[in-house]
Amino acid sequence: MPEINPEEFAIPFFTQQNFTRRKCPNCGSYFWSQNPNQTTCGEAPCAPYTFIGNPPTTRRYTVPEMR
Repeated sequence: MPEINPEEFAIPFFTQQNFTRRKCPNCGSYFWSQNPNQTTCGEAPCAPYTFIGNPPTTRRYTVPEMR
């Protein structure tokens, strides 16, 4: 796959919102982040899942309720 010119993604929105572009040390993919402590792209398997054991709701739902 041909290399994509990084300037194509350097739009004003990213700098205005304090995003920085980084390269994941695990997979080599580039990613944008506002978190200065984020070192990996956040995709599996480069980073662990953060939602397991950390539900987005405070109560349990049944499958029909979630649908």
